[in-house]
Amino acid sequence: MKKVLQAMILGCLCYAAPAKSQILVDTALVRAPSDINLGPSLSLSKIKYENEENNKTFTIKRNTLGLGLVCKLDSSVDFLMQLGYTFDEKFENSALDEGTGYMAGMGINFAMYHGKKIDIVGYGLLNYITDHYKKDYVTVDMHLTDAHLGSLLIFKASPVVGIFGGLDLVPYSEGSIDHHSGNVDFKRNELLNFKLGLEFNLPGVVIKPEATLGGENTFSLIATFAIN
Repeated sequence: MKKVLQAMILGCLCYAAPAKSQILVDTALVRAPSDINLGPSLSLSKIKYENEENNKTFTIKRNTLGLGLVCKLDSSVDFLMQLGYTFDEKFENSALDEGTGYMAGMGINFAMYHGKKIDIVGYGLLNYITDHYKKDYVTVDMHLTDAHLGSLLIFKASPVVGIFGGLDLVPYSEGSIDHHSGNVDFKRNELLNFKLGLEFNLPGVVIKPEATLGGENTFSLIATFAIN
């Protein structure tokens, strides 16, 4: 039975290899409440990946709790850092029906244009992700490194409410699945995402619901608080 289960899992992995990649820190924070800002986040995602050996695709769903740090370096550049824990993860159509994982990333956010009603911001972020699945006697570990480059246009509808949209590009995405019976290399299936969202600039906190569509379908809620 153990060998049969191992064969089933490895077969699913060879069919299509998944992992996760999400942005948990506020990349649109061009009007940060303070020089140091810290924020929790909740992300619900559905992302498609591709096996590099046979080009088959697979989808994985996950719910992730995150913590983001935004530190102002100067008037137009911020340092970004994020940590995340995936507490509910499902590998679709596989014997690996539940898993958990962690992620860590860092990058920069920079103002490209600042106007009375319009802001344009760019960002770059490098992520490292690890996932762990266990089914009876079988364990599978997944690792992924990817990079995000993006630009967002923010329309300031009022001093409190902003509406934003833009593009998120993943120019680099490389991962591997480690299993005692073999390894599988994988990457994102689609490298371009579209972002839409709102930001609410309240005293001491910025609240941002955001949707990411395209290579992933993700809804995120981020609240960024002024620390200093």
